[in-house]
Amino acid sequence: MFNVSRETLKKLSNFEDLVKSFNKKTNIISKNTLDNIWQRHFADSAKLYSIMEQVVQKKMAGNLKICDAGAGAGFPSLILAMMNDDKGLDVSFTLVESNKKKCAFLEDSIQKLGVKLEVINERVENLNKDFDLIFA
Repeated sequence: MFNVSRETLKKLSNFEDLVKSFNKKTNIISKNTLDNIWQRHFADSAKLYSIMEQVVQKKMAGNLKICDAGAGAGFPSLILAMMNDDKGLDVSFTLVESNKKKCAFLEDSIQKLGVKLEVINERVENLNKDFDLIFA
């Protein structure tokens, strides 16, 4: 399903556990999708990697700045960041989420998974930043 290393598959599995655990106390994804998290959330997120690759090729220089507006549980950016650990595109992710509990989940997940993403607890329309790609 995913063309990534065993280490990245392990991170994805760990992320699945984090989402399911957090979802027990705070609804971060629909309970109806918990049993299909790999197909419904992980695979849907992973499909966007090819778009990132195309934009990086067109940009030709510098870091690709990506905003995940209303980041919620971290889809698609956490999945894409874990995939990129294998692939090595020059990208940076900013996850924007207005809900403090979801931000705490994102920051905890990022730390536990060892990926580099920035989390901003703010409404996206209040940001004054430039991005090359915006996922929502």
